[in-house]
Amino acid sequence: MKKILIFWLWHRNWDSRIFYKQAISLKKQFDVECIWWVFSDRKWEWKDEWIKNIWLKWNRLIVLLKARWYGIKNKADIYVAHDIDSYIVVVLIKLFRWNSKIIFDVHEYYEKMRNDKTLLKSHRIFYFIYTFILKPLTKFLFNWFTVVTPLMKEKFYKSKNTEVVYNFPISKFMVSNSEDKYVADAFVLLYQGWVSKRRWIMEYLRMVKELKDRTYNIKLILLGPIENDEFAKEITNFVKKYNLEGVVEIPGKVPFTEVWKYIEKSHVWLNFLDNSFNNRYWIQIKVFEYIHFSKPVLGTNNNIYFKRFIVDEWAWLAVEYWNINEAVKAIENIYKNYKEFVNNCKRIKNKYTRENEEKKLLNFYDRFFM
Repeated sequence: MKKILIFWLWHRNWDSRIFYKQAISLKKQFDVECIWWVFSDRKWEWKDEWIKNIWLKWNRLIVLLKARWYGIKNKADIYVAHDIDSYIVVVLIKLFRWNSKIIFDVHEYYEKMRNDKTLLKSHRIFYFIYTFILKPLTKFLFNWFTVVTPLMKEKFYKSKNTEVVYNFPISKFMVSNSEDKYVADAFVLLYQGWVSKRRWIMEYLRMVKELKDRTYNIKLILLGPIENDEFAKEITNFVKKYNLEGVVEIPGKVPFTEVWKYIEKSHVWLNFLDNSFNNRYWIQIKVFEYIHFSKPVLGTNNNIYFKRFIVDEWAWLAVEYWNINEAVKAIENIYKNYKEFVNNCKRIKNKYTRENEEKKLLNFYDRFFM
């Protein structure tokens, strides 16, 4: 059986579910092993025997060297990189395993991020090095690419050896979904992710206040870790000032397997992205999670892909970046025509399933061994 080594050396536990879901699919036909690193102060690790945990604190150089050595020692037919760090690792492995194939699984617009002023200067320098030094090597060293949007393929990885694989959800972690079940006591808006000013949390709160003032029975759930104590206090003060204690729920960070329960009981997902270069072009994993549950999404049209693909093809809604009045009107529209929006979500659900994307992924890898 052909062996595949997958490297994921950047994100923390469960933020790495992109590589994990692909690994589960690939294991149906190949011998698959994943190498990833975790913070040593984390209380748990991956329990799957086919995932190699590298326990280290934030020290990129040591992580890269350990991952490179592991890859050279454990020969594979295909090495897969999922981020810039692991990109470097597989390039170094390729020098010692020249007959092996390598794949770059691209999930973010690194080329655009080099000019993103919202990132740390050190990160922008790293992306600059990638774009003008590392990226040109890809056509000589990397055999194939997988990307997450057609726009990404069109702009940066246009090749017959590039496949678009959408970020389908992992079915094994899902609860049974209720699709268009309407929660009787409130119309639930869900934000899922990093709870910070950059993610428009205060604007969500102002929007919900306006909807409450218009007598809508509304509820906002902020699901995810809060940026810092100072911002947590700002949120609390706003909630108390406008009597939103029964309207705003803040569970904080919950186990990944619990996220589905919150999606199931919500009605609309709020996806207002900031104006960074990366956020203008990519599509989040959560969008496909909501497709699975047939839930409408309200986003911002500064995201080119969201506007072109999601709004135009799926008839979901996007508002001007940033306009609270438009957002309130959009929520009112979804509230009044909820069944129509849910039916539209059902229409597209069968097209973007894990099963369909899994077939595409397996066929893509099969072509290596034909």
